[in-house]
Amino acid sequence: MQHSLTLPLAFGTKFPITPVDSTGKYREGLLDSAPVDAFSHLAVIAQVSATLLGFVAVFIVLSNKNGRFSQSDRHFIQAMILSASYAFFLALMPGMLSYFFSGSMMWVPSLAAAATVGLCSAVFQAWEQYKMTPEEAAKIHWAWHVIAWGMAVIMLLLMIFGLFGVADPAAMYISTATVSVILALWSFIAVVFRKFF
Repeated sequence: MQHSLTLPLAFGTKFPITPVDSTGKYREGLLDSAPVDAFSHLAVIAQVSATLLGFVAVFIVLSNKNGRFSQSDRHFIQAMILSASYAFFLALMPGMLSYFFSGSMMWVPSLAAAATVGLCSAVFQAWEQYKMTPEEAAKIHWAWHVIAWGMAVIMLLLMIFGLFGVADPAAMYISTATVSVILALWSFIAVVFRKFF
């Protein structure tokens, strides 16, 4: 059975999680009994996040006629771009590392890389929010921030649980990537509702 990153025709389709071993033979996946395996799920995340990034580019061009967005709008647009890019990064990482780590061992370095990149992104967003002027900050209802940062905390906890063996690393990694896509969608909703409604 060969590894594939294409979408399954049915949710019952099974693909191996780790494509090849040191001898070049395909091996059984860690989640072989699951309705959708890890790589198939990550393929969906890669396609959704890439689509979101393309849509964001079009949205920015069509909705910004003055050259730059306000600080309050820019904060959520940055969050949308960073979250979608982060999800795309997470979707690609395990496939690459599977050629260097055997079996389920690839999920630990994948989580470590995800945590490093995610923390850098979170620090950047926090700094941008901190630099926002009081006038611009007052334009954002606290609920938009609470839900967004709540999802960021959930992603951090998922990665910690996976790294320290509290839960299955593969499940925690895939859940982190999924929440990142949801965060990108939430950021887009925040921009649209604040700007047009």
